[in-house]
Amino acid sequence: ATFYFVDRAHFPRMDLMFGALIAFSHLAFFAATERPKGQRAWAWTLGFFLSFLAALTKGPLAPLVCLGGLVAYLGILGRLRELWRREFAFGSLGLILPALAYLAGVVLVEGADFIQLILFDQTVNRAFNFPQNSNPVYFYLHKVPEALVPWSLILLFAHWRRLTPALWRDWV
Repeated sequence: ATFYFVDRAHFPRMDLMFGALIAFSHLAFFAATERPKGQRAWAWTLGFFLSFLAALTKGPLAPLVCLGGLVAYLGILGRLRELWRREFAFGSLGLILPALAYLAGVVLVEGADFIQLILFDQTVNRAFNFPQNSNPVYFYLHKVPEALVPWSLILLFAHWRRLTPALWRDWV
C-alpha cells in the first residue's frame, strides 16, 4: 500500500462514519420524540452529541442536516411544539457545550482566524463560489435529486401508514 491508497481510502471511511453518525442522531431524535415526557432529555442530548461528532467528522453543517431531518419529521407529525420544550433545550447542551470546548481549544492553539478559515473559506465559500466551479449552475440542478435519493424516499413513504390504515390494522 502506498500513501496514495491510504489517502484515497480515507474519504469513503470518513463519509461512512459521517452518514452513520447522522443516522444515529436521527434515531436518537426519534427516540426522544416517542418517549413519554420526562424521559426524553437523555435522547435529545445523545442526538445532539452525535450531530456534534458528525460535525467533527465532516464539517460544521452536520448539525443543520440533523436538525433539518428533525424539523421535517416533527412538521409532518404536526408536533413542532416539541422544539420549544425544556427537555429539548437541555438536550441541545449536548451540541453546544462540546462545540464551545472545541472552539475554545481551536482559538487557543490556532487563533480566531482559523475559525474564519474553516467556517467560511473551507465550507461556505467553497460551496457557493460558482465562478470557481467548472460547470454552469444549471448542471447542479439535475444533481440535487441524485444527492437526496435516500432522504427523498423517506419523504415519499412518510404518510404510508396514514394512507393504508386497513393494511396496518391487519398486520400490527
